Amino acid sequence: MLIDGYQPNPAAVGVIDSVTRQANPYPMLPYMGLLHSALGAELSDYLLGNESAEQALKDTEAAYMTSAREQGFL
Repeated sequence: MLIDGYQPNPAAVGVIDSVTRQANPYPMLPYMGLLHSALGAELSDYLLGNESAEQALKDTEAAYMTSAREQGFL
Protein backbone atom coordinates (compact mmCIF):
# COMPACT_ATOMS: atom_id res chain seq x y z
CA MET A 1 0.00 0.00 0.00
CA LEU A 2 1.22 3.48 -0.77
CA ILE A 3 1.11 6.56 1.43
CA ASP A 4 -2.14 8.52 1.10
CA GLY A 5 -1.71 11.48 -1.20
CA TYR A 6 1.41 10.16 -2.96
CA GLN A 7 1.69 11.57 -6.48
CA PRO A 8 4.13 9.64 -8.68
CA ASN A 9 6.62 11.54 -10.76
CA PRO A 10 7.18 10.48 -14.40
CA ALA A 11 9.91 8.01 -13.39
CA ALA A 12 7.54 6.16 -11.02
CA VAL A 13 4.52 5.84 -13.29
CA GLY A 14 5.40 2.31 -14.47
CA VAL A 15 5.92 1.03 -10.94
CA ILE A 16 2.68 2.59 -9.76
CA ASP A 17 0.84 1.01 -12.69
CA SER A 18 2.23 -2.40 -11.71
CA VAL A 19 1.14 -1.89 -8.09
CA THR A 20 -2.37 -0.82 -8.98
CA ARG A 21 -2.78 -3.78 -11.36
CA GLN A 22 -1.48 -6.11 -8.64
CA ALA A 23 1.27 -7.53 -10.84
CA ASN A 24 3.21 -10.50 -9.54
CA PRO A 25 6.39 -9.38 -7.81
CA TYR A 26 9.86 -10.00 -9.19
CA PRO A 27 10.82 -13.50 -7.95
CA MET A 28 13.66 -12.28 -5.80
CA LEU A 29 13.67 -14.66 -2.89
CA PRO A 30 15.29 -17.07 -2.43
CA TYR A 31 16.68 -18.00 -5.84
CA MET A 32 17.56 -14.60 -7.25
CA GLY A 33 19.55 -13.73 -4.15
CA LEU A 34 21.81 -16.68 -4.92
CA LEU A 35 22.15 -15.55 -8.52
CA HIS A 36 22.94 -11.98 -7.56
CA SER A 37 25.61 -13.21 -5.15
CA ALA A 38 27.16 -15.43 -7.82
CA LEU A 39 27.16 -12.59 -10.35
CA GLY A 40 28.74 -10.20 -7.88
CA ALA A 41 31.48 -12.67 -7.03
CA GLU A 42 32.25 -13.91 -10.52
CA LEU A 43 31.90 -10.99 -12.93
CA SER A 44 34.72 -8.92 -11.47
CA ASP A 45 37.41 -10.86 -13.36
CA TYR A 46 35.64 -10.10 -16.63
CA LEU A 47 35.19 -6.44 -15.74
CA LEU A 48 38.87 -6.19 -14.86
CA GLY A 49 39.84 -7.79 -18.17
CA ASN A 50 41.25 -10.93 -16.54
CA GLU A 51 38.93 -13.42 -18.28
CA SER A 52 36.44 -13.66 -21.13
CA ALA A 53 32.75 -13.05 -20.79
CA GLU A 54 32.13 -16.68 -21.63
CA GLN A 55 34.38 -17.86 -18.79
CA ALA A 56 32.86 -15.40 -16.34
CA LEU A 57 29.38 -16.68 -17.18
CA LYS A 58 30.50 -20.30 -16.82
CA ASP A 59 31.99 -19.43 -13.42
CA THR A 60 28.76 -17.66 -12.46
CA GLU A 61 26.67 -20.65 -13.44
CA ALA A 62 28.91 -23.01 -11.47
CA ALA A 63 28.79 -20.78 -8.39
CA TYR A 64 24.99 -20.48 -8.61
CA MET A 65 24.50 -24.22 -9.07
CA THR A 66 26.74 -24.96 -6.07
CA SER A 67 24.85 -22.50 -3.85
CA ALA A 68 21.47 -23.72 -5.05
CA ARG A 69 22.42 -27.33 -4.31
CA GLU A 70 23.75 -26.41 -0.88
CA GLN A 71 20.46 -24.63 -0.10
CA GLY A 72 18.44 -27.61 -1.34
CA PHE A 73 16.86 -25.83 -4.31
CA LEU A 74 18.32 -28.25 -6.87
